[in-house]
Amino acid sequence: MHGSGRLVPIALGAALLASCENAGRDRVLGVQATGIVRGLVYFDRNGTHTPDAGDTTLSGIGVRLIVSATLDTLGRTTSDAGGLFRFGAVPVGGVLVAVDSTTIPGDSLQVTRIDVPRVTVTPGDSFVVRIGVSFPQLSVLQARGLPSGKKVFVVGVALNDVTAFGDRTVHLADTSAALLVTGVRTLVVTGDSVRLLGTRQTRSGEPTLDNPTVFRLAVGAATPAHPVSSAMAANANGGLFDAALVQLLGATVQDTSTVAGNRQLTVTDGSGLLVIQLDTTAGFRRAVLVSDTIGAKLDATGVLVPGVAGTWALFPRAPADVVVK
Repeated sequence: MHGSGRLVPIALGAALLASCENAGRDRVLGVQATGIVRGLVYFDRNGTHTPDAGDTTLSGIGVRLIVSATLDTLGRTTSDAGGLFRFGAVPVGGVLVAVDSTTIPGDSLQVTRIDVPRVTVTPGDSFVVRIGVSFPQLSVLQARGLPSGKKVFVVGVALNDVTAFGDRTVHLADTSAALLVTGVRTLVVTGDSVRLLGTRQTRSGEPTLDNPTVFRLAVGAATPAHPVSSAMAANANGGLFDAALVQLLGATVQDTSTVAGNRQLTVTDGSGLLVIQLDTTAGFRRAVLVSDTIGAKLDATGVLVPGVAGTWALFPRAPADVVVK
């Protein structure tokens, strides 16, 4: 981290709150023409946008006071080893609190919250401002558009159990898009609402979020699947449905094969060919799979996974995702 690099766990009710309680010591008898602005710079580790027990303080972060009326810089200071900063003898009136972005470490961190960005200083009063520094929180679609290597928070709903396909991948969706999450080390089940902190990477030419820290928010309702034709699923609707949950109705099995121990069905609803992979990790067994027959008709729900030459395959998450007509 910047400066001393010291990260000190935030003890709520300690240094910062004590500074509030002691604000009266800065007052003297009579009306003063100045006040005090003080505060805390913290590293928001879990993306809650509020300081809590899981966060740490940040030292060496430059803070400025700007006069609201003129936008002139009134004063500069730097957060100390405990993340605290202080401006004394601030003239009464409106001031803005700003952070010198060049003092924030790394290329992914940014100021994510200033709880009181505008302060009206009154004589003899003391104001406390908390400044949160963290990784940006983006929609799934925005995260897909990031360059590789950027670290980001993304909130969404898990479309599959982390154990469904054996490679610790989870498909995550919000209202904007879906995204493949790789290297998931925490138990995540279908329907979980989660906040993930991971690094934008690429697999098979498509964006991924890799090696995330998982913050479980709630168990939510199942996400509806996008209705698709077999041709639309095979190109993921021009790539827009990459990693998404889709449903194909009334398809006919044209061919079957075994690839790396998993059964693959080539199907069509008349619009074009699509590969459906029946992963053994997801619970599919050839001996009991009625649909594994040329000419069989079925409905299939699953997530779309990119393959070769700009094509996608549909991966059902469990045998219940495949219904023989």
